[in-house]
Amino acid sequence: MRYEYKFYVHRNKIPLMRSIILTKLKLDSHVDPERRHYTVRSIYFDSINLKHYYEKITGLKHRKKVRLRGYDYNPNSIVFFEIKRKFEEPGMKNRYSTNYYDSLKMINEKTISTIMMI
Repeated sequence: MRYEYKFYVHRNKIPLMRSIILTKLKLDSHVDPERRHYTVRSIYFDSINLKHYYEKITGLKHRKKVRLRGYDYNPNSIVFFEIKRKFEEPGMKNRYSTNYYDSLKMINEKTISTIMMI
């Protein structure tokens, strides 16, 4: 089983946090060896009544989350619309990749719901 903990860290403390963490963890294959980090940015999509959020916090066994995820932002970045589904223990993820500008266009035109079937 995998556990993930999230903490708010003030931006002034990020260099200190990174230096501490780097002494404890092994870098993955996506890390630029010179920078020694990359940034993950996610935007989560949900219904107006926060259906996906409440499914998660109530521990519903069959649930999903929909997000847009990008790594190390730049205007030419590839980003991913993702649906993560959980059915008891095994989870599965479907991804649709596009570029940053097309993702903004899809969100503004509300075509994301067609692709992601929210």
